[in-house]
Amino acid sequence: MNVRIHKNLQGFSLVELLVVISIIAILLAIMIPSLTKARLHARVLVVNHELNQIGLALEMYEMSNKDWPPVRPDCGIGAEHLYSLPPELIKGGYLPGHKDGIVLANDIEDKFYKKHAYRYLAVGQTLNMYGKATSLKMNLRIPALFPSNVQSELIDCNDRKTSPIKWVVFSLGPDYDTKTLGRGFNFTNGFPIVDDFWYKPQAKKGILTRIKTRKDQHYGTFQKSK
Repeated sequence: MNVRIHKNLQGFSLVELLVVISIIAILLAIMIPSLTKARLHARVLVVNHELNQIGLALEMYEMSNKDWPPVRPDCGIGAEHLYSLPPELIKGGYLPGHKDGIVLANDIEDKFYKKHAYRYLAVGQTLNMYGKATSLKMNLRIPALFPSNVQSELIDCNDRKTSPIKWVVFSLGPDYDTKTLGRGFNFTNGFPIVDDFWYKPQAKKGILTRIKTRKDQHYGTFQKSK
C-alpha cells in the first residue's frame, strides 16, 4: 500500500515574521545593556589589577632606593601624555618597556585610553624629559584628614617629608573628556585624591586610582568598584 506524504511548503506569514523579529529585538534590548555592563566591569577589574601591579613596582623601587620616583610633568611627546609613569621603573626592570627615541616608554597601556600609559603623581622634586631637576615642585591639594575623611579641607602639599600621601597612580577611566588633556589636570580642586573624581559604577565614569599613604596604606577605586 502506497502512502503519499504531502509536505506543507507554505512559508511564514508576514505577521509571524514580525512577531519573531519583535521577540529578537526584545531579547537584544535586554541582553545588550547587561553585556555592556559586564564588559565595562571586566575592564575596571583589569585596570585596578594593573594599577596594583604598578603599585608593587613602586614598592620594590622604594625598597631599593629608599624613596619613590620623581615626577616628570612633561615627557616630551605631547600634552596628552603628561605625568606618565616614571622611566626609572623601566630602567630598574620593575616594569616592562622600550625606548622611543630619547624617551623610555612603558608597555602597560591604559585600557580606557589606547596608546597612552597610566599616570603617576608624587609631591616634591620634578624632572624634565631629559631627567634633569627643574626649579618647580609638584604640588598636590590633599584632604587634611586623608584617608579618614577624603572630603575634609584641602591643604597644599609639596614636601615629601610632610605629605600624607607618597604617590598616586591612576587611569583616566571610562568616558573621560580627553579634549581637556591639552590643558593638563586641574589639581586645585583635589584631583585625583578626592573621591568625587573616582569611578562610580552607577555613573559609569570617573578615574581609577591607587594611592599610597605615608603610613604605607593603599586606598583607591579597587575598594569601591567591585
